[in-house]
Amino acid sequence: MAKKNHIIVIPIFNLVLGKNIQKEIKIGDITFIEKNKLIRCRRRFGYDKPLSEIGKKFKNTNFELLKSSKTYAVLKYNIDPKVSVSEPMSKIREAIWILASEQFGHRRNIQRFGFPEYAKRHLSDSFLYNKITKRVNVSFKADNVIQHSIIRKWSDVRRYHFFPNALKIINGELPVHKDWKRDIKKAVILCGKSVFSSELSEAFLNNMIGLETLLTNNNGNHRDLMKNRLNAIFHWIGENWDDAIDEIYSLRCDMVHDGDTNGITTKHLLWSDYFLKNLLLNIVNATKVLKQKSDLVQLAKEYNASQILELEFKSKLKGIIVSASFSQNDIEKIKKENNWER
Repeated sequence: MAKKNHIIVIPIFNLVLGKNIQKEIKIGDITFIEKNKLIRCRRRFGYDKPLSEIGKKFKNTNFELLKSSKTYAVLKYNIDPKVSVSEPMSKIREAIWILASEQFGHRRNIQRFGFPEYAKRHLSDSFLYNKITKRVNVSFKADNVIQHSIIRKWSDVRRYHFFPNALKIINGELPVHKDWKRDIKKAVILCGKSVFSSELSEAFLNNMIGLETLLTNNNGNHRDLMKNRLNAIFHWIGENWDDAIDEIYSLRCDMVHDGDTNGITTKHLLWSDYFLKNLLLNIVNATKVLKQKSDLVQLAKEYNASQILELEFKSKLKGIIVSASFSQNDIEKIKKENNWER
């Protein structure tokens, strides 16, 4: 493989990388790194000269290199005339979504980070005029920009979140079949998109696509396959999720086929969160059993056979489940924080 002939360095706003992860994190070809460490480790990325040499070119301007953010994304790549110049930026954006998935499963206090749009404090003003009383109600709202700090060791969260092992799979440190790796990566990206979605229906659809990516293929009824394969993985908890899956899948069809999002509520989103985060958690923590999607398909077939024959189902998969709260109080807090009506 030819050496990469270019290095792109992009500021990532509102992201702080702590000492416990050595102030950097690698996602595929992208390295997110704290700026002072980047200055010290520049040779690792192929830049021999001190980065201050670049700054000298702008000494007569107000520009200062590596001053806009605490964290930067670094990508080494080849410029190819046949490839769009936007490809490196697309790769970095995907890596941002993968890193955002670390917050998946928590719909409160979401901390968004990324490109320059996250560098600003958003202020909105609105007013309501009553034509009868001639009164005006004015409303100002400021969205505080809170930096997302990643300071904990991944080993601390591996048992109850998919991100650490999913990252190992994406980085090639945990071997699975290449097609399965691709699907897992797609699902994790969709989780990140869902986390950053400001629209309820958009977050919900990202979740549903993530579930279908992991559970289905081009053959068969997707609704039935989702029910069958989720119940096979989580049979041991003694719950049947058919009704819940039927409900959210019907809403997914209404949105995709009719453009109807009116039925989607925050509770439906939380159900899809619950299914997707636990599905990913079990997949990435059981790579010796589920090395490829066909292993999941076979698991479901064995589960079906045991149900028909009324036999005890003995699975090689050691299941994990992370519970979720669907209390009305929690739902109301999520709705208020995200400005969702339903």
